[in-house]
Amino acid sequence: MIVEQAAAGDGVHLTALLFAAGVAGTIGNVATGGWTDRFGPVRVVTIAMVLGAFDFALMPWTTTTMTSAVIAVVAYGLASWSVMVPQQHRLIAAAPATPSLAVSLNASAAYLAVSRAGALGAAALRVVPGAYPPWLAALFLLAGRAATRAARNETGRPQRTCVGNPGPPPGRSTPNRQTPPLTSPSCPPTPTPAPGRGTRQPGASSGSSP
Repeated sequence: MIVEQAAAGDGVHLTALLFAAGVAGTIGNVATGGWTDRFGPVRVVTIAMVLGAFDFALMPWTTTTMTSAVIAVVAYGLASWSVMVPQQHRLIAAAPATPSLAVSLNASAAYLAVSRAGALGAAALRVVPGAYPPWLAALFLLAGRAATRAARNETGRPQRTCVGNPGPPPGRSTPNRQTPPLTSPSCPPTPTPAPGRGTRQPGASSGSSP
């Protein structure tokens, strides 16, 4: 219904638009693995959501001709299928102990959303003119972007690692000058041997033989 004006009731035109969206989605799904490794999952998800929101917001005008409709459905395919891979990457990083469970719950949520999308779209057509339901999709994408940002602020802070002072290598004495300890403010300082004395190895002899 959204591309009805562009297709003009021609089945060939509608098939071409669906084909273009499918090819773009396949490319996005395949390419996002490398994009995620190179740019990070949050950046890829953000770009996909922003692209999708702009595409949906402009659809009342970009779907009036066949040429602009092809561009619109290609952008739709890229944006829609560029989220799954980086989102799974984020879930696995957030729950490394149960990655299979996290990915399975994400897939279940996606299937639930797809199954409810038709009913929600049909309800929207009763109150929104035929060319403007994509605006509702844009609002959902913006809400998802806000949730992504909130989750990043909650889990994206780097964890502080307590790194103690390793001290001198075994068998070597500590120099007389003081070396600043390699500890963070929350880490207890690691004791170092007294100056001029070596570090004794566990099990080493005391210098006297039986």
